[in-house]
Amino acid sequence: MPHTVNVSMCLDFLESHLLSEPEKFSDYPEFSKDVEWMKGLRNSIEHYEFRFTTRAVRLLIGRIVRGMIELTETFSLLDLEDEIGAKHFNVFSTLADEYEHYEQEALLTVKEAKKQAFRGVRPKHYMFVEWAIYPCPECNHTMIPDERSPTGYACTFENCNNTESEDIEVDCDICGCPWPNGEMTQWTDTYDYVCPRCEDPEAW
Repeated sequence: MPHTVNVSMCLDFLESHLLSEPEKFSDYPEFSKDVEWMKGLRNSIEHYEFRFTTRAVRLLIGRIVRGMIELTETFSLLDLEDEIGAKHFNVFSTLADEYEHYEQEALLTVKEAKKQAFRGVRPKHYMFVEWAIYPCPECNHTMIPDERSPTGYACTFENCNNTESEDIEVDCDICGCPWPNGEMTQWTDTYDYVCPRCEDPEAW
């Protein structure tokens, strides 16, 4: 019988193979993050739930090509330049470089925002600084605090513009403890955010 090899199985195989040679592909965590993003992108396209600007398309292609180049070179699968020709390879390499530039810009934004959040604060008071970062569910880059965002957080990557994540913590309306908003429940006409502990105290 035909057997479908899904993305998770491929990643599991690759990860197990790398356990014996971890130095061979040190960027595996980033690569697996890219693969998960590609899977989400494919699903969105498949269900016609997408809209891209020209710049967004350039970054999307650049990210895909960057991952393909890393994988094929690391495991000597093929020479991409030989496969598609030098002219086309140069175009794709330019897009990959453009993506990496914006990726570095996003990382710098996170670093600068954290530095600003803790500027002038004595180390013993760091615990009182409201600083948290979350993986962006749209592009797998990083969300940081943003006063202009309706949720208080925004993705740092160019053209993503996502402000939503079920990982973002909000305070429970009953006990006041922070909890990921995706795990909260709503009590009609009473509370908007009820944490699992208050929802079912006996389970805790």
